[in-house]
Amino acid sequence: MGINVNQLANAIVREVVAYDKKVAKAVQRETRRVANETAEELRQNSPRKTGRYASGWAVRKEGDGYRVYNKESPQLTHLLEFGHAKVNGGRVPPAKIHIRPAEQNAIDNLEARLREVVSE
Repeated sequence: MGINVNQLANAIVREVVAYDKKVAKAVQRETRRVANETAEELRQNSPRKTGRYASGWAVRKEGDGYRVYNKESPQLTHLLEFGHAKVNGGRVPPAKIHIRPAEQNAIDNLEARLREVVSE
């Protein structure tokens, strides 16, 4: 005899659920890895005066994702990335762009890794 339609449907549902769990775990793992690599890239490429700002990059889990942030000097991120005006007029030396390239690398890396995960 053949397979029952209900049995076939149940088998398909089980396989889809198993695939979904596998992909969800892999996405979580790769997202965490990319976040940690991005924090490390920022530690390497951040401007250094005392080293406190550069060493302050960290990763924090938020909801289903991760946030890369500077725990030591969060107020400096925008000022260093975009430059700013001085109190008595004029501007500081040019901006030290370091966050945008790390962000773009993270986007590209995560996209490539997720393509690999889904194609497995």
